[in-house]
Amino acid sequence: MSTTYAAGEPPRVVSAAARLYAKCLLVGFALLPAYLIAYLWFFGDSRLTFENHAFHEIAIAAATLEGAFVTYVTWVCYRSSGEPLLRWLTLGFLGFAMIYALHGMFTGMAHHNIWLFLLYGPASRLVMSILLLIGLMSYSRPSDRIEKRTSVRTWLPWVVFFALVDVAVAYVAYSPVAGALGTRLSMEGGALVFSLLNVGVLLARRIRSPLMVIYGVSIMAFALSSLAFILG
Repeated sequence: MSTTYAAGEPPRVVSAAARLYAKCLLVGFALLPAYLIAYLWFFGDSRLTFENHAFHEIAIAAATLEGAFVTYVTWVCYRSSGEPLLRWLTLGFLGFAMIYALHGMFTGMAHHNIWLFLLYGPASRLVMSILLLIGLMSYSRPSDRIEKRTSVRTWLPWVVFFALVDVAVAYVAYSPVAGALGTRLSMEGGALVFSLLNVGVLLARRIRSPLMVIYGVSIMAFALSSLAFILG
């Protein structure tokens, strides 16, 4: 049996093992939040609480500003390339920022109407996950026309829609169904399902570019955050 290999060409079994190891590392990294969730679920003490409104407001403000920055960067990239995927990503991140911001603004309302404070979180994740899924379905489609990329009509109706979602969430928060289990669970569970669908579409369509792999890992983190809130 020959044991001579071409220079720089490893045996097939070594290459296969390396690819498998790399995939396992990627899956393990994507599921990293799940380990923390499992630890808190099995070993955490539910009697321990931490309440600091200022800390929460700063954290949500930071997350909102980060979302706004990502929205801007994605929008600039869309104006340059015209890819429909980037248009939907811009809308998804914009919707998240516009809705999630009120989750922080109403932190002080937690003791007066906790649902006005709580419901904006799952609502923002649901809207974002739906729009990201629509965007993913448009992956590799032809670029939009330049006029569409810069037209106000491309964005203004969506800004109005996100504002209406804010109003609708406030209406639900003051309605008799605000505290019903199905209200928050439908939004948080919906965000979880649509986030997992994003990952499923990535796998089914075999989209393997490095940037889209990072996208998939990020969406998985959002899915696990929804799972954490459901369990919590």
